[in-house]
Amino acid sequence: MTHRFACSLVLLLSTTTGVFAQQSARELGSAGSLNVISQGVDAIYGNPALLGLPHRGAQVQIRFINAFAAVRNNAWDWNDYDTYYDKDLTGNDRTAVLDKVPQSGLEVNSLATLHTLGIRIKSLGLLAGAFEMSDLLIDKKALELLLLGNPDGLTEVRLLQKNSEAMAGWRVGIVYGRYVGEIGGKPIYAGINLSKLFGLYYGISFPAELRLTQPGDSLWGYGSAMGKTAEGGDGWSSDGGIAIELSDKWTASFTVENIIHTIRWKKETVLHRATFELEGLHIDRFDEIDDAFDEGADGTELPEEPAARFNSGLPVNLRTGIGCIGRKNRFAVMATLGFKDRLCVSTKPGLALGGETRYIPLLPLRAGCSVGGGSGFQVAAGFGIWLPIFRLDLGIMMDNPFNYKSRKGVSIGLSIDSPTSG
Repeated sequence: MTHRFACSLVLLLSTTTGVFAQQSARELGSAGSLNVISQGVDAIYGNPALLGLPHRGAQVQIRFINAFAAVRNNAWDWNDYDTYYDKDLTGNDRTAVLDKVPQSGLEVNSLATLHTLGIRIKSLGLLAGAFEMSDLLIDKKALELLLLGNPDGLTEVRLLQKNSEAMAGWRVGIVYGRYVGEIGGKPIYAGINLSKLFGLYYGISFPAELRLTQPGDSLWGYGSAMGKTAEGGDGWSSDGGIAIELSDKWTASFTVENIIHTIRWKKETVLHRATFELEGLHIDRFDEIDDAFDEGADGTELPEEPAARFNSGLPVNLRTGIGCIGRKNRFAVMATLGFKDRLCVSTKPGLALGGETRYIPLLPLRAGCSVGGGSGFQVAAGFGIWLPIFRLDLGIMMDNPFNYKSRKGVSIGLSIDSPTSG
């Protein structure tokens, strides 16, 4: 009998892939590094202080679309898909699949943003768009029990060290940057991004508990799980930044993202509780995902309970770097650090470097790489098609550009601007 449940879990998650904060396609093509020296309409998605810098382009710029998507898991890749999909898993196969999962557990992260409008008017920016982000966390012990059973005779298991979380909504914001003074003859600029947030959906699952009653390769016992959802709310977010012109070409940048980021969920707030009983649950009897638990588990979802209003938000994230803007080339180095591991923010320091060349004015080319930040080593590339009637930019970033079967992460971005942008 094929182990379709486990293999489907492997494959669905291994086809997903590094997650970064929202950015434009131009910045993504440089591994995010150009974020610290963004000019023009790009600055409304990066350091707001950069809007205050003198800009060689038009004073009014429009971005019609800014789309960004990223998805990642920390365990499996396409090689695992080819090796284990639709196969009778031996004991060695199950161990190999499990060994790919870090001790911290399986993590699947996704982030998507779609800004349908971005406008820059001199030092002022306006933006509007939607967002989605999620962190799916599965305890390694749960995967171990599923793949190997309970040979050690465990009796009490607390699953999920962290909460899985998902959030979706939309926002409208205003961005402003201006000159504020000098230090040592170097001009200093400061800026702020203030957005009104409208939450559409939020869900969180809390650690589950499992009690096993006997050892063996099948699971016998019972357990409980709990989660909370909401379907409406609103709040505010704010980012701030400082930029220093070190010379005519060199600029230093520092941004604090999510100084404020909170949504008050107050519509359809529900607490979900469920209990389940395991009656010889065994991976060998999994033929279809939909029937997986019907073969070895009985579940009961308790009546939903109205939940009190509650808040959610994103942790503070820091970005700093330095870059050079020349007539035909630009280059930058950026470092990042989050204050908490949550919803696409990582406490692991990240470093990115990259650049852009415009030796062919109608076809700017970009490249970069990054390391750390919770996504490991990744390589980025991008290009633009700058025509008299519009400008199109594309960017892609992945963890293994030379072998797609070993890839765990990919991010893509697309921007369409008015011809005066950039």
